[in-house]
Amino acid sequence: MTTDQEKITLRYQVKRSFCHCCEQELKNPEISEVREFDFHLKDLKEHGDWHLYDEHDELEEVADAYIYEDITYFASSSLDRVSLCEGELERFVQFVKRNFIK
Repeated sequence: MTTDQEKITLRYQVKRSFCHCCEQELKNPEISEVREFDFHLKDLKEHGDWHLYDEHDELEEVADAYIYEDITYFASSSLDRVSLCEGELERFVQFVKRNFIK
């Protein structure tokens, strides 16, 4: 069991513009319901030195790429476009700052 301090749950949607079978562009792209994805502290620790990204003003950019790559790999497809719900990137950055940046 995890506590709220050990993970952050982000809300996102997926826009599917290509068929997963034949990779042809869909005439009417589909947008998913809002979904959730958990990021655990233990996994974030393995990603790297978050404080270095913060020192070089790259934290938000690296966080955005990290989130997109994880959700795409574990919960979506490379043919889909993952979009975080409003405010979720900022929540993630604050979570990282609270836990990894002193």
